[in-house]
Amino acid sequence: MKKGADLEIKAFDLNSKMKSMLGKYKSKGLNDRDAYLSNIVDQFRVG
Repeated sequence: MKKGADLEIKAFDLNSKMKSMLGKYKSKGLNDRDAYLSNIVDQFRVG
């Protein structure tokens, strides 16, 4: 039982981390995706 409980706790921890990360991205705004894409394009231009 303990091993299963540990796995559940780890999965829950990962889930909450993912959700908080998604929340941060959403709160920053939808324009972040465009900024991210242009950043990638800039990196290719430099190379």
